[in-house]
Amino acid sequence: MVYGRIILSAVFCLVIGMVPGVANAKYLVHATKRAFVPKIMKNGLSKYKMKSGARLGKGRYFGADIKTAVKEKPKADAAILFKKSRMFNKNILDTTHMSNKKLKTISGLKDMRGTVKNGVLGPKIGHKVSNYANKNRLIVKYNSARLKRGTNYTIPPKLLSEHPRIVRPVRSLKVK
Repeated sequence: MVYGRIILSAVFCLVIGMVPGVANAKYLVHATKRAFVPKIMKNGLSKYKMKSGARLGKGRYFGADIKTAVKEKPKADAAILFKKSRMFNKNILDTTHMSNKKLKTISGLKDMRGTVKNGVLGPKIGHKVSNYANKNRLIVKYNSARLKRGTNYTIPPKLLSEHPRIVRPVRSLKVK
């Protein structure tokens, strides 16, 4: 009976992507302060509390797994597991392996020097890509700047305001 519970717990953790470094296609993780967890769990993410100073400008930021989410937001002492809606995967602008030519077209930049390093978007091109995504209501998938092989997602304000349930909170997670 005890072994059955242990196996069931391990399978559950793998399914929802709780094992560090294991990304799951159905879930994302948002790192935050513990004080905000109850409000986010009750109401979801606010479309009004977005800061423009982040790498890709205004938007809601998620990690593909807890390790990536927490690494991107070092001051976070809590994390929330979010479930993606069916619509989520239909609206993705994947920049993880995008060519410089395509990035140049999207961003409108003529000079690409210093904008992408080791597959990571810099703030200058990040804001341009984010503006494009916001206008076209696309979620940006991009490589983590703080964790090699980490993947992040940003949901722009327009898409979040039109589809507030594109991701929904499932449960809070402990951060070590």
